[in-house]
Amino acid sequence: MTYQMSLESRDRELCLNLFLANRQVYHESRQVFYEQNRFGVSDYHLTGIPACWAFLQDRPAGSLRYIRDVRLDIGKYLTLAAWHHIPMGFWRPLCAQLRQALTGLRALGLGIYTYGPDVRQDPWRTGYNSWKRTEDWNADPATHAWLRELLTVTGLETLTVVLQNCRGKAENDAFLHLLRSTMVKRDDDGAITGSFHSDLICPDTDPDMPTAGEEIFFDIYRVV
Repeated sequence: MTYQMSLESRDRELCLNLFLANRQVYHESRQVFYEQNRFGVSDYHLTGIPACWAFLQDRPAGSLRYIRDVRLDIGKYLTLAAWHHIPMGFWRPLCAQLRQALTGLRALGLGIYTYGPDVRQDPWRTGYNSWKRTEDWNADPATHAWLRELLTVTGLETLTVVLQNCRGKAENDAFLHLLRSTMVKRDDDGAITGSFHSDLICPDTDPDMPTAGEEIFFDIYRVV
C-alpha cells in the first residue's frame, strides 16, 4: 500500500524536510505540524481508505497523539451503493486507529457518498436498490458493518458530515441524528456538548453538487 501528498498540498509549500534537520528540531516541530494541520484523504474508487490506514500506520504513536483534525471521503466517484464495496479489511482497523491511536482527535469530517441503512427501525434496512429498481430491505448485518464500525468513533468535539444520496428526508434525518447522537462529545450528564454540521446533496436535483475532481473539504495536508 502506497500514498503520497496531493498536488494541492505540495502547492502550499509544506517544508517537511525540516523534520530531517536533527532530533531536537524533529521533536519540537512535529507537534505543531500534526496539531495545526488538517489531514484529508481523497477517496478515489475507495482507494483512500487503505491509503489513510497506511498513512496512520506509518506514523509513530508520539505523532498520532497530536493529530486533531481528519477529513475522510467514503465511496467517492462510485455508485451510491458503494457500501457494497467498502474494503472492510482496511476500514475496520482504520476506525480502530481513529478511536484508539489518535487520542487527541477533536474534529472529524466525513463525505459520505453512499446510502446509509434506514435506521428508523431495528434491524436496520438497506433500502432502495437503484440497479434493480426495487425496494431491497436486506437486514443482513454484514451490509451495515461499515456504519457500525464508524459509530465506534465517539467523543468528537466537532463532527461535519456531507451526505450525498437521493433518500427521503425522513431517512436522511434519522441517519444524521444517529451519527450526531453517537459520535459527538457529551458531558457527564449525557448532554451533547460538541458541535455537529451537516449538508445533504442530492445529485439528481442539486445544481451546486460538486463535479468529479471538485473537493468538498479544503484540506491542508491531503493523502492520496
